[in-house]
Amino acid sequence: MIHRILKIAASALLSLALALPGAHAAEKKPAAPMAIPAVISGTVAYRERIALPPGSEAIIQLLDTSRADAPAIVVAEQRLAIAGQVPVSYQIDYDAVNINPRNSYTVSARIVNGGKLLFITDTATPVITRGSPGHVDLMLKKVASPQK
Repeated sequence: MIHRILKIAASALLSLALALPGAHAAEKKPAAPMAIPAVISGTVAYRERIALPPGSEAIIQLLDTSRADAPAIVVAEQRLAIAGQVPVSYQIDYDAVNINPRNSYTVSARIVNGGKLLFITDTATPVITRGSPGHVDLMLKKVASPQK
């Protein structure tokens, strides 16, 4: 009788041991894709021969502009305190895993001071996909002062 109980207990333990690795494997989630660091670089400048006020900041953004009639999606951004004159070099780090080769991407820039917009890009500058470069020099336009 004891021999029979031991056989049943051994069978139950063996079944349990075989079932556990399968249950554990079913719980595994697929690994997230690893980040692939990438960079867009260039310069920001404007044509006017004027000095920027102290505390000015350049904001350069990598944008996904693929969706028609919808706001662009900011993929990455760099903010630079401008201590001196232009041109100012920039380098936007982004994760290439998040880039869809079928989408369109552009870089835009603006210079602000105390929340006031001073200069901005006025054209779309393509980057990354569809044979576009990874290095672009941006020429900003002066924003007109509001009429008083």
